Amino acid sequence: MNFRIDIMVKFMILCLLALLVVPAVYAEVQDYYADVQIKVFPTGDVELIGTTNHPTLAPRITQEFTSKSGQNWILNITLPGNFSEYVYDLSFPPNTEINYMNVPKNVRMETNDNIIHIIATGTNQTFFAVVQYSFDGTNPGPSPFEPLVMIGIILLLAILVVILYVKIRRRPLHEKQSVESAAPKGKASYNPETLTERQNQILEIIKKAGGHTTQAKLQIETKIPKASLSRNIESLVRKKIVKKERKGMTMVIYFNDGE
Repeated sequence: MNFRIDIMVKFMILCLLALLVVPAVYAEVQDYYADVQIKVFPTGDVELIGTTNHPTLAPRITQEFTSKSGQNWILNITLPGNFSEYVYDLSFPPNTEINYMNVPKNVRMETNDNIIHIIATGTNQTFFAVVQYSFDGTNPGPSPFEPLVMIGIILLLAILVVILYVKIRRRPLHEKQSVESAAPKGKASYNPETLTERQNQILEIIKKAGGHTTQAKLQIETKIPKASLSRNIESLVRKKIVKKERKGMTMVIYFNDGE
């Protein structure tokens, strides 16, 4: 009897160990993905927007990624676990100076309206972005001539619109039709460097198909799992690069030409 009890106790202990070990092993092998925008504010707040399955990158506003030492700020987003693919657009306040950064190799920097953007992508690696930056935080008031300049620009644009409208109204009908027929269709404007490898692969297939194809054909040609394919298509729709439309039982994906 004691022998049987001893076996039962050992069996229960093994079951408890399995319940503790299996979730930990699963967490280690789980792959993450992210397609996010990270916006840094002068106050140190960080806004996260986008699609991801990593809880730390969930859409929100937080201060857990930034710290300040003297005049310098440090942004540190270093996440454990393997990301099968990710892309992020990291932007800073106006007049920011980047002093140091540790980011993935596939990265580029651009400045739009005095705002620095760091756009990085990664495949089968950890997610990390470490940047030291500083800024003066000043925002000079408007020049007394700016209102007059703005009024002059508005008037000039209004005159140009009227001139173009008159020219279009006077254009012969056959000339309008020839211009419309010559306009390219099924094309989209996008920067491949801001997209993941899978998103670029999807767009290349749509381009070769003449500007539109079905989601089923995309899955066959890319061999991307259904869930990952749907997620990447949704990201492209959110970025206004493609549109999708259901026709019966078929989902059609086509370039967003702005119409």
